[in-house]
Amino acid sequence: MIINKTEVFTGHDGAIYTLEKGDHYDFFFSGGSDGILSRWEKHNAQQPEGYSKMNSPIYSIRLMEERQLLFSGTGLGEFYAVDVVSKKLIFAGRLHESGIFDIQYSLYNQKIYTGSAAGEIAMWDLETFGLLKKSQITAGKVRSISISNDEKEIALACGDGTIRILNASTLEEKKSIIAHEKSCNCVCYHPNGRFLISGGRDAHLRIWNTDDYSQYMEIPAHNYAIYSIAFSPDKTLFATASRDKTAKIWDATDFTFLSRIDNEKSAAHSHSVNKVLWLENEELLTAGDDRKIFSFKVQQ
Repeated sequence: MIINKTEVFTGHDGAIYTLEKGDHYDFFFSGGSDGILSRWEKHNAQQPEGYSKMNSPIYSIRLMEERQLLFSGTGLGEFYAVDVVSKKLIFAGRLHESGIFDIQYSLYNQKIYTGSAAGEIAMWDLETFGLLKKSQITAGKVRSISISNDEKEIALACGDGTIRILNASTLEEKKSIIAHEKSCNCVCYHPNGRFLISGGRDAHLRIWNTDDYSQYMEIPAHNYAIYSIAFSPDKTLFATASRDKTAKIWDATDFTFLSRIDNEKSAAHSHSVNKVLWLENEELLTAGDDRKIFSFKVQQ
């Protein structure tokens, strides 16, 4: 595997928590503790376009390509929907009393899902942004949401160390899994539909069978907490981000470790890596507490 660093993007004034693909393949979005939602040109590391300024840190961004809407969630529980073409604000509201850590949507269900620092999962109408249901699901934080391939279930990574599997239409809890010590930080359904992958504060990856959510594999993947999991566009690889200042790349077929991106070998992050995102042409983005975003070309 050949990994070459292609760009270093600087411009944020604080830690970067989230990344999202752009409305055009040459662009991507980022957000962090400075409250600035930025739009970057992926092969131009100059000062980004300041898309909007929020009242608190930006924890989550989600692009809805089908309607060219950009959703964002803040540390104060605020939710924004912006038309990415006209840059017009479509909706703004305080959906939670505490930070929104993740936003997902389902065209099949016509719903938006938000998870909060107060342990809430909420479901909103995709057209009107009206509240359909809000549930206190855990005493810890809802850190990550993933929608199953058939869009009938959602998985929640919870701060109490559990994964909660819910009916995507009703938010009825179907299963609770004791997954990680102290906190489950991220979940991601495998593109093949057979597995759910989770990462935790215990630095382990765990692979779960989606037929009954039994554990298929456990991997001591990092030295400290795992914060993010993302699959490559061709679905053959996935990457993980960790507080141990590294990103790692794994084989998506057998879950073997392939490569490590760190400061010593790749002149990458000097602090926690908070998010990984794959772009087209096998480009991997990493973002962290050091206020930097790195772009890497990954070739097998």
